[in-house]
Amino acid sequence: MPIDLPPRETLTEPLYLSLAAAIEQAILTGRIARGERLPTHRAVAARMGLSIHTVGKAFDRLRQQNLIDAQVGRGTFVVDPEAGSDPPYAVRPPEGGLLDLAISRPLSDPRHDRLMRQALRDRAASADVSVFLASRPNLGQTLHRRAGAAWLERCGLPATPDRVVVTNGAAHGLALALSAATRPGDVVLADRITHHTVMSLCAYFGLRLVPVDGDADGMVPASLATACAQEGARAVVILPTLSGPVPRIMPADRRGEIAEVLRRHDLTVIENDALAPLAPDAPPPFAALMPERVIHLSTFTKTIMPGLRTGYLVTPLKLRPAILARMIALSWSATPLLADIAAAWVADGTAAALTDWQRGALAARHGVLAGAFAGLAWTGHPAALHAWLTLPDGWHSPDFVAEARLLDIDVAPGASFLSSPSDRVEAVRISTGGVPENEAFGAAVNLLAELAKMPR
Repeated sequence: MPIDLPPRETLTEPLYLSLAAAIEQAILTGRIARGERLPTHRAVAARMGLSIHTVGKAFDRLRQQNLIDAQVGRGTFVVDPEAGSDPPYAVRPPEGGLLDLAISRPLSDPRHDRLMRQALRDRAASADVSVFLASRPNLGQTLHRRAGAAWLERCGLPATPDRVVVTNGAAHGLALALSAATRPGDVVLADRITHHTVMSLCAYFGLRLVPVDGDADGMVPASLATACAQEGARAVVILPTLSGPVPRIMPADRRGEIAEVLRRHDLTVIENDALAPLAPDAPPPFAALMPERVIHLSTFTKTIMPGLRTGYLVTPLKLRPAILARMIALSWSATPLLADIAAAWVADGTAAALTDWQRGALAARHGVLAGAFAGLAWTGHPAALHAWLTLPDGWHSPDFVAEARLLDIDVAPGASFLSSPSDRVEAVRISTGGVPENEAFGAAVNLLAELAKMPR
């Protein structure tokens, strides 16, 4: 059956955005069913009297929104719009000259490549056979958990190895934590603007995500107390140190006030502290304030290199059996090879050295952002992997994202980080480390600043 395409005369300029919006509306209202195969670019162009180039750009936009997906040899199909998995960044590597400032990732230089290649050669020559063949213990090998405890103590969180679980990064740890601390139908609290993975996982696990109001210091204790009392929440996800889309460090007094509310209402706390190693002056984490109720998450993916997908989860002992059960169900164990490299780098100081380098590189990028965004409403931090740009009056976030892409720059729309679908925010998140070259990064952020200041 032919899909429901809008009449050509109903489209407005720019045509590709209008066509994409019309198809998006048809998908969201069910007039184009999920799983349905779409016609080819050529067929749509011929049917509507458009150029193939225009149709291609419209389909590219729908792919960026994760509404359609192309499968080699089969065609293009509609993705389930209610799946709760829409990432705020391109799901494919950027093509041609596109500069990806949407995905939040650390910076790197040739030393990262050299060190990883040497680490792999070292493992091939002398690693214990368990690094390649063992599938237990599920929570991580003893050597790797000891390294985790040592690293966490360096980051301000004393933890014994028996409380440390080795994970494949913070996203893996978040899945373990949410599934262990809740049951389908439970309420989970989070910042009104939060990490997109929190929303995806809550949707997958059948959890109801409820936003908590915040200010420049993070969650407002009174708003958190009200949400706890009214919603009967089981858990809360907290991003205290730069990990949220709006990069900020929650001060010590606010952490103490929040901790008191959480104790009073007996909530389990899931603390994503992935960027804490980049902010050595940050206050102690929640897991140090209330270890009996906090699941703490860290990762090397955000502080050293994306491919070092090793993290450490610190769990209260009472939740350890549940974490073990979820580990077995979701992944059996973390990858021992990467955990072995991480442990070696913790022991010989490489992890600390690369984190220090990352901090310096990000501080330099922050200076570029500060110069480019002078006069605009934006939030950043010298140790953050991204900045949050509130758009001037007249701009709508989807329009800004689309116009930036015409300049070959990808940025993440603010709506991707809203824990309540009824909220609205006219802002974008801009990655500090998404583009390796300093010159290209500077040119991109200057173009974004110029675009934001254009009258609407």
